[in-house]
Amino acid sequence: MPIAFAGLLRKARFPSVKHQYSYDTPFYVGTKLKNERIGTVHMHPGVELGSVPRGEGRIYVDGTFYPLRQGDCIFIDGMIPHGVETESTEPFENLHVHLSTESVIHASPREGDLRLLEPFVATQAGVVPVISGADRVFALLHDALEAYLSGSELSELSAWSIVTCALVELRRVVMPEIEKIRDEGWLKTNEIVTKAVSYIRGRFGEPLSLEDIARNCSCSVSHLSHVFSRHMGSSPIEYRNRIRIAHAVRRLASSDAKIERIAFDCGFESYSQFRQLFKRMTGQTPGAFQKKARSQQPSAQSR
Repeated sequence: MPIAFAGLLRKARFPSVKHQYSYDTPFYVGTKLKNERIGTVHMHPGVELGSVPRGEGRIYVDGTFYPLRQGDCIFIDGMIPHGVETESTEPFENLHVHLSTESVIHASPREGDLRLLEPFVATQAGVVPVISGADRVFALLHDALEAYLSGSELSELSAWSIVTCALVELRRVVMPEIEKIRDEGWLKTNEIVTKAVSYIRGRFGEPLSLEDIARNCSCSVSHLSHVFSRHMGSSPIEYRNRIRIAHAVRRLASSDAKIERIAFDCGFESYSQFRQLFKRMTGQTPGAFQKKARSQQPSAQSR
């Protein structure tokens, strides 16, 4: 079956009371069965990949409805208002995968590689977020759901490895549409975001300011903030903080270093600032996290 992008159904306002926003988007693979209109628009950090295992419906994406049919695949920037519904009384099933923007970038072995993120960003430049005939993407998403729900010790990891393959295939399928919108502005934006990501990941342990990042990317602070947030779903400083906390988590779980030393090594200028951000992002204080991590480590006698 040839690849085809869905046609515009119509411009409209989604029949919801208000947008719902979620602050957290962990890796998740699930499916919903609907047999009546669901009128809720939502937004969330990260991106969403999905498919239609059965039935017919439609998807709302930032003011536009697109038809959905069995076998279709969907790819959405989570920060764009979107929602799925059906007007049919027949069962309509929607499989969906939630992914953080960082996890999509880190799926590549190349530092700061945005290629797997491009299909989702391209929807903001006019690429239709619904495709039919992408049989391999559809099959991989089905396999990822089965792996995720298997209940095995490695179910989440198995599902993630399959979703990574689906992201690679999606990028290959959408590439001809991306090429149509590539221009000097698109390339420059990608270059700025790539340089910013690489710079932050390489220097997160330093006193890194927004001005420092913008200077390295040869652009203004306002322009960097705009294009970075549009691509990554968070500001450069929020991204920097997540990288710092991620490294602190690994150090706390595997090192006997003092918490204050770890905080300083990860770029924080004060322990109180580190403690406050760590608790907000993990739900635990650094001390409580380290204590729990150490209690779960095997003792020397059991190794």
